[in-house]
Amino acid sequence: MNNEQPNYREFWENVAESSLHLKMHHPATSDQTYRKLVERFFKKWINTNHTKNIIKLDAYNEATHTNYTYYFLEKKINVTYAEISSKILKKAINKMKKDGHQAIIHPVQCDFRKLPFRDNSFDASCSFGSVEHVPEIEGTIHEQARVTKKGGTVIVAVPNLQNLFLRAPSVKLMDLLGQLSSFTNMERHFLPNQLTTILRKIGLNNIEISGYHLFPKQLRWLDLWNEWHSGKKTKNIVRKILKLALHIFSAVEIRDTKINLLAEMLIARGTK
Repeated sequence: MNNEQPNYREFWENVAESSLHLKMHHPATSDQTYRKLVERFFKKWINTNHTKNIIKLDAYNEATHTNYTYYFLEKKINVTYAEISSKILKKAINKMKKDGHQAIIHPVQCDFRKLPFRDNSFDASCSFGSVEHVPEIEGTIHEQARVTKKGGTVIVAVPNLQNLFLRAPSVKLMDLLGQLSSFTNMERHFLPNQLTTILRKIGLNNIEISGYHLFPKQLRWLDLWNEWHSGKKTKNIVRKILKLALHIFSAVEIRDTKINLLAEMLIARGTK
């Protein structure tokens, strides 16, 4: 890795030790809802009857309890995880083995900016909140597409600059308060046309873009904080409030209107 760049491996090894989300032994209130909201794009964009293997950039979701790729594991589809942190990868492996998915997970510790796989190796590829953590965003998405077979689906999700609840300035505020580095680094946020332009530039076709997680990021942070710091009575009250909020925002989100382009995350697919 270039010595002039931040040591991303070291950074994410430290996050593995400090992140409250990674330390949790049970799902937070929002975790399971988050998974369902992502799965609807898998159902829409990937034909699992003709998919044997998939690559996902990073294993953070599987090390926590959002478990996005469990959708494929439960269908006995092989999933390769390209993760830079040995500690996050180990946690994800142990959790997936415990959940009975040992035979079809293929963990690889690597820097996903330079994937150690041949061209056209996977039927599909996906990344969720991954590529925005490095400066070589376009090159990283190109890598993701490179290892995807011709005709395969490439799914990329990144933070949304036009988020209704001001995700970008909220992240900057967390950084100013010294709270951000304990669970992530500074992230680039995108407008829909910026993400679409990148996918077109690297040669993808049939591009489609939407958004997910209308639920405010600030409430997500409250959810994780509540699980660690609240007493039993307060924790249960906050959980009930969050469940109601999740129900309301999810009911709007699953209608798949243009409102979703104001969600926390943008998600796009292209065909190689």
